[in-house]
Amino acid sequence: MAYTNKSYSGSALSTTLAASMAAGDMTFTVLDASSWIDIADGNSALGINGNFVVAVDYGGTSEEKILCSGISSNVVTVVTRGYDGSTATTHSSNAVCVPVVSAHDIDEANLAVYNTIGKVTTAGDLLYGSGANALTRLGIGAAQRVLTSSGTAPQWTAPVDVSFNNASNSSNSATAIGQLWYQTDTGELQIATATGTGGWKPITPPVPGQLTVIVDSGTKTISTSGFATIPFNNTWGSVLGGGMSFNSSTGVISITKSGVYRFTGLITTAANTSNYLYARFVVNNGTLAVNHGAAVAPHTPLGTGVNISADVEISATTTVYLQAYSTGTGATVQNVGIGALNNYFQATYLGPLA
Repeated sequence: MAYTNKSYSGSALSTTLAASMAAGDMTFTVLDASSWIDIADGNSALGINGNFVVAVDYGGTSEEKILCSGISSNVVTVVTRGYDGSTATTHSSNAVCVPVVSAHDIDEANLAVYNTIGKVTTAGDLLYGSGANALTRLGIGAAQRVLTSSGTAPQWTAPVDVSFNNASNSSNSATAIGQLWYQTDTGELQIATATGTGGWKPITPPVPGQLTVIVDSGTKTISTSGFATIPFNNTWGSVLGGGMSFNSSTGVISITKSGVYRFTGLITTAANTSNYLYARFVVNNGTLAVNHGAAVAPHTPLGTGVNISADVEISATTTVYLQAYSTGTGATVQNVGIGALNNYFQATYLGPLA
């Protein structure tokens, strides 16, 4: 059934009919309805917030309850005669009239209490709509359960367990994609992208609001907001001295989304050498070479690094790679650190072009 708001008055005084009333009349006039003020509004006549009920011949054998909709200049507009179990009948002038609360109103209020407070039996109970004008109790779930949907109703469900492995080396074998592995000797958290021992990829903390793509070799594409991190691998073995430089196609980042990008990188030495070690970013195969970072001086200890960072505006499809090079004379080899020395190349999307 449909439930509607009603209009009530706490200040209404009784009055009388100004004229007789036939059983089929759909309006009636009272002598004084000035006190019939809606309690919620405080200033307007009954009817401002919904229908209201008036008892005519109040307290007598001919009492009739009438559902009304409004009052204007003491004229009351009728919605339903013989309301709330009464019978439509004639009424003489001077019949007593007064706004009342009907049994229908009391039944609605009782039903609301029964179906809300009355249904709660245990701490943690939830009530949900199980149909039109119907509430159903859902008891508190077992410890650690989460609230989910069956598609038609809420339900308590056991959370999905995430398999988590601890191991001290890369021999740990993944049995399912998505497993997590904490490598105890390095403190690194990894995720399985394939089953077996070769499917683990490190989880790199992302920049808030950006998409993170973890890669280790090959040509990588950034087509949405995010960054791709390319660690060095064994194909990045050394840099020749005498002003020579090298690059590898496995270290290329391809950017297809225009915007402002921040390139960062780190190259570390793998051995003491007689030359300086530098790093720079090469864009579109040399059309733009971003200035190198601080140099690593000759004869520096193993693992000494060159950090480099630059913000670049990209307006078309662009390829970028990190180039390590050294200066000096002769063919002295300047080795580049790999693996555990934490070399990396990273591009981060900062936002659209101005």
